[in-house]
Amino acid sequence: MKILSLRLKNLNSLKGEWRIDFRDPKFNGLFAITGATGAGKSTLLDGICLALYHQTPRLSDTYKIMTRYTSESLAEVEFQVSNKVYRAFWSQKLARNKASGKPQSPKVELAESNGKVIANQLRDKLNQVEQITGLDFARFTKAMLLAQGGFAAFLNANANEKAALLEELTGTEIYGAISRRVFESYRQHEADLNLRKVSTENIQLLTQEEINSLTQKQKCLKEQQAQYDAKLKALTQQQQIYKEIQDYEKQYQVKAQEILESQNNQKQLEAILSGIEGDLKLYKDKENLGEYLPKWEVQFMQRAQLHDQQQKIVKEINQLQQKIALSVVQIAEQDKAIAGLGQTSRSYQEQQIKLSQEKESLLAGVSESEWRLNRDQHFKQIGDYERLADWQHAFQANQTQQQDNKRDLKVCQADLKQTQQDIKDIKQQFDQAQEHLKTLSQLQEREREISDLAQYRAKLQQNMPCPLCGATEHPKITEYKEINISETEQRFQDQTEKLRHLQEEYKKQQIALAKLEGQYDQNQKHLLENIKAQQELNDKWNQITKELGLSLKIEQAQAFNDLLKASQQKNLDLEQFSQQLDQLNHTLELQKKREEKIAEQMREIKHQQDLAIQNNNYDYQSSIHLQNQQSEMKHEYENLEQQLIELLKGFSLDLPLIDQQNDWLATQQSLWQAYQAKKNEYELKKNELKQTQEKQNWLVEGKQKIVQEKKKLEENNPQLKEIETINAINNQVIDYQVERDKVLQQQGKIQQELASNEVKQKKQQDSLLIIQTQEKNYKLWAQLNGLIGSKEGDRFRRFAQGLTLDYLIELANQQLKKLHNRYQLYRSSGDQELGLGIIDTWQGDSFRDTRTLSGGEAFIVSLALALALSDLVSHKISIDSLFLDEGFGTLDEESLEVVLSALDSLHTRGKTIGVISHIEALKGRIPTQIHIKKREGLGYSRMDQRFVFSA
Repeated sequence: MKILSLRLKNLNSLKGEWRIDFRDPKFNGLFAITGATGAGKSTLLDGICLALYHQTPRLSDTYKIMTRYTSESLAEVEFQVSNKVYRAFWSQKLARNKASGKPQSPKVELAESNGKVIANQLRDKLNQVEQITGLDFARFTKAMLLAQGGFAAFLNANANEKAALLEELTGTEIYGAISRRVFESYRQHEADLNLRKVSTENIQLLTQEEINSLTQKQKCLKEQQAQYDAKLKALTQQQQIYKEIQDYEKQYQVKAQEILESQNNQKQLEAILSGIEGDLKLYKDKENLGEYLPKWEVQFMQRAQLHDQQQKIVKEINQLQQKIALSVVQIAEQDKAIAGLGQTSRSYQEQQIKLSQEKESLLAGVSESEWRLNRDQHFKQIGDYERLADWQHAFQANQTQQQDNKRDLKVCQADLKQTQQDIKDIKQQFDQAQEHLKTLSQLQEREREISDLAQYRAKLQQNMPCPLCGATEHPKITEYKEINISETEQRFQDQTEKLRHLQEEYKKQQIALAKLEGQYDQNQKHLLENIKAQQELNDKWNQITKELGLSLKIEQAQAFNDLLKASQQKNLDLEQFSQQLDQLNHTLELQKKREEKIAEQMREIKHQQDLAIQNNNYDYQSSIHLQNQQSEMKHEYENLEQQLIELLKGFSLDLPLIDQQNDWLATQQSLWQAYQAKKNEYELKKNELKQTQEKQNWLVEGKQKIVQEKKKLEENNPQLKEIETINAINNQVIDYQVERDKVLQQQGKIQQELASNEVKQKKQQDSLLIIQTQEKNYKLWAQLNGLIGSKEGDRFRRFAQGLTLDYLIELANQQLKKLHNRYQLYRSSGDQELGLGIIDTWQGDSFRDTRTLSGGEAFIVSLALALALSDLVSHKISIDSLFLDEGFGTLDEESLEVVLSALDSLHTRGKTIGVISHIEALKGRIPTQIHIKKREGLGYSRMDQRFVFSA
């Protein structure tokens, strides 16, 4: 994952909108983020975290990061994963765009480089970022935002402190939670098993003897129930027969009442029919009125239509006559307007001829198109001249810069050659000193061996045999007694100190060499860039001068300046002439438009006049036609009224006025409807009387049938005539039902006891099966608890931390080989299971305590641990952008050089490294910088002008 660009607005003290493009070649490798304490250096890292994860390592409430007295903040990051570019965006506003408003919900977006939106919801975007990068917020802050301070403390902490730091850095707290959950699950399974066993033991079941006794008792009760059911059935049948006799008696009474009501209804209907017959005699002369009413309605409608049409035609004739009179006046006015416009048009034509002659005089015989072509060619030529002037100025500036680069390169080359020779001499001296130290070590060992045999040499006597070799002569006893071991040890220590000084000098010269090589490469790069730029400028110059037909070289500055001034003067003359010509063309065009407008007005008036004459003739013909129509309609109207008068005489009716004919028709229609209603009422009542007579006959037949059925039942059951017998039967039924209910209750109780016993038996069997399953689970959790479970969760967490520490040490040692191939980390054994130590490969792989490291050495080891953690949490995603938020102020100058050289080595591995610091020594050591400066008295900060964002 690589950060390509960062855009931020109104975050912390950085007021305004800024953008940093890390794709700029200047940011390839190591760069510094500098500024005073509190200026806002770490705000850049906050912006990256906000754009990707909507939170920062320092603040939980994102709206608090907004710059004071502003109402909007944003952060946007472009990043690359596996050669694919994405854009992550976050912004937040305050209500009503006021600094006092409440924070609104943030707006977010994740998109591809082509603009395709992947997510625009908070949760969805976080999931997509984690899926694409393989990093959540915690892993991201450990993989890309490295804080070596935590690892510096980690190096020298005790076991408990180291466990806490390791848990915070690597997130192994999950293993403690697992250990506690295993212990809690073990205890829970144990409690559940014991509770299940106690519950199973408390289940009480019936014995087999009790089950048999209840079954036999239930059988006897069923036999008693059957006897009671048979007796109740016989008594119920007698009750049903008695009930049917009573029902027949009630039905007989109902039928008699219905017959009486039917007879009364028949008398009422006969009286109503007699009255209706008298009313119908009054409408005798209206019987045929319904046949003629529709015909009269049609004729009256024709009469009204003819009357309306006559009135409409008279109105149209009057309107046409008024229109003809107005049209004659309009035609006369149009003749007058056409004459006035003709005189104006002749005046415009004379002015246009005069302007055309003036234009020809100005062009002096040259066509306007040819003159404009020559002018445009000159304008293009002056643009080429101006570009040539810019290239010539750039060429001269590059010449000066090239001379400076050659001078710096020559000085750097000499220093580089001298430093290489110094390193070679120191290496030769180091090899000689190391060989001498080896010789002194051998001599020292031999002298110690001789010294250890001193007691045996003291026992040797002249002419006495040696106990070891048997010799009687001992010539070197005196020489061995003179050996001074302390003198050899002093020489060994002096040589060791000399070797150490040579090592330090060699290291300093290596650092100086790396620095000189970097300066040399930079100077050589700048020189090549200047030479390439010079060549490009010269090629562009030659191409344009060839097109212009010029033989000047780019070095001929004075000659070109004279040519440029002459061309610029000619350009001013052409612009002045062009303005005069454009003014004449504009005036001619204006006169032409005026003349065309006059002609158009004359054509329009003439066209309107022709239409008026045509419409006038048409209106006159229409008036004659309408007068003929009005005469024909008047004759037709008079004939229709005469026909209606003759027809109404047969009904003794007069023809109504035309405005009263609708009311007259409504009156005649009402009379006809009244006659029809009386006639329909008569037929309805007549049918109702017939139905009443038929119902009366049916009721009499039903009454007779009821008498017959009742008599039949009484003859077949004579004992039911006595009321005492019926009461006795009812009492027997009640007694038998009470006894039967008691039997049923006893059966239900027995059935409930048997069913309850079956349920308990099934529950006991299920509980035993559950106990078997719980015992298996309990044994599994007991075994797992014995391995990793603990009440405090420290057993599995410490084991996992040890594995994580081993892997972290392995990755850190890989980084140390690349940064500074002297030290290796190892994990100490014994009680200090999380202890760390240092192996010094330059001192014969000797073991050292981490507290013996110098400031620069401790920083390198801490950096290696931080880079190792970055690889550990990045889930195989390549991390190509790193930001080190570390105080370098505690390092001395030598340690600082060691650290920066180590950081420089990361550039060769394709990583972009941003170092955040406020110390001045970095300004000269790291050329590429993002400087954040406080603004006095305002509480705001700003970056260089080149980082100001412009849309």
